Amino acid sequence: MPCSFLENAPTTPVSYNTPVSNGQHEQPTTGLASVIPNQNQGSSNAPTPGSLSDHVASPISPPQQTFSPLDLELIHYYSTQTYMTMTSKLTAHLVWRDVIFQEGLKHSFLLHALMATAALHKATHHAEDSEKHAAYIKVAFSYQNAALAGYIPALSSPSEDNAVALFTLSALLTIWLFGSKRLPEALNAVKLNTSPNFLPQMAKTSENEPTDFLEILTLVQGINAVVKQTIHWLWGSAIDPLLRPPNEAELPPVSPEVEVSFHKLRRRIMDASMIKAAQPGTAAGERTEIYLERLSALRKVSRARTVLEHDQQVFAWPVTSASPYIDLVRQRDPIAIALFILWAACFRCLDHLWWAKGWSYRLVKDASSLLDDNWADVLAWPRKEVGLE
Repeated sequence: MPCSFLENAPTTPVSYNTPVSNGQHEQPTTGLASVIPNQNQGSSNAPTPGSLSDHVASPISPPQQTFSPLDLELIHYYSTQTYMTMTSKLTAHLVWRDVIFQEGLKHSFLLHALMATAALHKATHHAEDSEKHAAYIKVAFSYQNAALAGYIPALSSPSEDNAVALFTLSALLTIWLFGSKRLPEALNAVKLNTSPNFLPQMAKTSENEPTDFLEILTLVQGINAVVKQTIHWLWGSAIDPLLRPPNEAELPPVSPEVEVSFHKLRRRIMDASMIKAAQPGTAAGERTEIYLERLSALRKVSRARTVLEHDQQVFAWPVTSASPYIDLVRQRDPIAIALFILWAACFRCLDHLWWAKGWSYRLVKDASSLLDDNWADVLAWPRKEVGLE
């Protein structure tokens, strides 16, 4: 593990959200940002022909600002360690190490995001109550703020040039949430045309009610919005291996005990449909269609989770959960919550990754606390899978 240069980090995070007179966000003036050009502006430091001849006649001066030791530490750690923890898919490792890093050299907000992720990763190697853990978490949030200063305005103008960077940082937001159990406050200001509230606050009905799983579902809706805006540039690009789902023939069948939970939940769905159909003024058919579509998608996820090369397909389920399903979860609809619990149990396949470890247990425990004992048969497998039974 590289030695730490945390003692060189600034004690107070720099604010990167202060507007300047030209309407653009102020760029960081230390560390990496000082040597990476602003992609949205011309280079004001480009030498004129006259100044070039002056440099030929005189010794070339070294740059006034360079990479800090902390910058180099985090870049090195990402390039040697962290990139391998983004996914279990071996063919995707080189994408994260080479392709996405190259995109980071083009877009400083992505490079700062990769460094923030490396800082979170390094924090996990220290006890949570230690000074080093706290210091790396502080550094991670500082770099996240730097990343968001460029990411947020770029969301309003997606293009072929920045599509990969926008998609990648959007995906990293989920890792940040899982890895640090919270997100930068700056995300609350993000607005997308396809999603009115990128990360709306989830109101609790009581102080003891968990909302982590609601926040996760809401967050990935923002990712889905970015995917929809950029996908036509991403297919066939250098990051294509991250996007391609497995072929059905590559996946094993659903295991018997998981099939039992699916069968019991499907029966609940059909029973609820019959009851609601007998009530005037209800959209029973539409709600049943939402349930069955999510259950069908969950079936494929439950198959992919058992294959190491495809286990990260587990993220496809929340990302493709449309707003009508999210609305049912917000309404504390029991069937919608049960579907989420089954997914959360599938998420345990990623427990070997530092940013996902322990989350399956936490999500199943928190979400199942919202259902009464009548759901014990449906929840038998997910609770057993995460160690609650």
